[in-house]
Amino acid sequence: MAEQQDIDRGRPSEALERDVARRTAELHLLYEVVSYINSAPSFPQALRFVLRRVAEHNGWCFGHAYLVFEKDRDVLQPPTVWYEQPAGRFSAFRRATRHFQPRRGEGLPGRVLDTGQAHWLNDLAEELTARRADLAEDLGIRTALAFPVINEDQVVAVLEFFSDEAFEPDEVTIETMSSIGAQLGWLIQRKQLKQRLVERTVEERQLLGQQLHDGLGQQIASVAILTQRMAHRLEQGKDVRPQDMKRLVSQIDDAMREVRTLAHGLMPVQVQAGQLRAAFEELSSQTAIIVPCNLICNSPVEIDDHEVATNIYMIAREAVHNAVKHAQCRRIVIRLDEVESNFRVSIEDDGRGMEAGRRAAERQARSAGVEGGLGMRIMRFRADLIGAALTFKPRDGGGTVVQCEWPINPDHA
Repeated sequence: MAEQQDIDRGRPSEALERDVARRTAELHLLYEVVSYINSAPSFPQALRFVLRRVAEHNGWCFGHAYLVFEKDRDVLQPPTVWYEQPAGRFSAFRRATRHFQPRRGEGLPGRVLDTGQAHWLNDLAEELTARRADLAEDLGIRTALAFPVINEDQVVAVLEFFSDEAFEPDEVTIETMSSIGAQLGWLIQRKQLKQRLVERTVEERQLLGQQLHDGLGQQIASVAILTQRMAHRLEQGKDVRPQDMKRLVSQIDDAMREVRTLAHGLMPVQVQAGQLRAAFEELSSQTAIIVPCNLICNSPVEIDDHEVATNIYMIAREAVHNAVKHAQCRRIVIRLDEVESNFRVSIEDDGRGMEAGRRAAERQARSAGVEGGLGMRIMRFRADLIGAALTFKPRDGGGTVVQCEWPINPDHA
């Protein structure tokens, strides 16, 4: 009897040890994945590593990833990255899936896209397409699982795995996959925002080329024609007419102003100490042509770091642009302050508020066939690049306040 009591007392301890060992292994997996994601040379390599380590850790034989189409967030792209064990076992299954584009609610991956939650099934014919279900049965697959990759409350990808064993994932597995999905979501967002910044750069260069051709190019051509006429008169022994000289000087002045305008667009922030305020003064005066805009600077702002200064300016310019375009405001205020050990830039408007402005921006984006909310995500991305804190909040009395704070330290001041 005593021996039996000792055995019974040992069982809870053994169960606790197993639970601790299990959770330790899950934490180690999560640490491995997060470390690799943060240093991955490319997004496909990061995704491939995650699929392999998750499958190896859980004893699953196959995994692949569906990314959400950026232009239609109700559709998943066919997988292009996968893991299988042994190699080649799932070749036919992959061929059957490479053109599969599940819509929201369609099949196992589509259900995850729709609900934003993990799902699994043991009856493969229930939610797999007929061809995929037949192939999975031939391969001896007993369980299919799918997990969401989420960023900013939106599913941006779905990870689908298959196992030879029939089982249901427990709470620990779902928690771990949720954490891994959040890390992948962050990586996907950074990848997409980098691509958007590249696209915006290309668009700005195209606009610059058009401005050079249509504006400065035409002005220089006019100067050249007038100069040739004046040279022709001199060759004929005639005097240059005073009105031609005045016209030439005027055209050169116009061309110089156009050059300064284009140069300001290419390099909006001067990196010399104290010039960030001058850039904001220019932004305020340009905005005031459309909407009354005031700059209030309560402390000197001296930023020598070109990257920091440029990103701060671009964040503020995007906030001002959003206020003018979407907020229907009557007044904008740009504030530069020093708060404790931080510099702060605030953009305040008295418009219709964050939610109404967001809906208006999304409607405009949908009508143009582009993704809504991109400006705010790029602002956050720029803030992350320089270690700044970016916040959006309602303004007392109506409107919106956008604040960007960055530390005063030897690296950024």
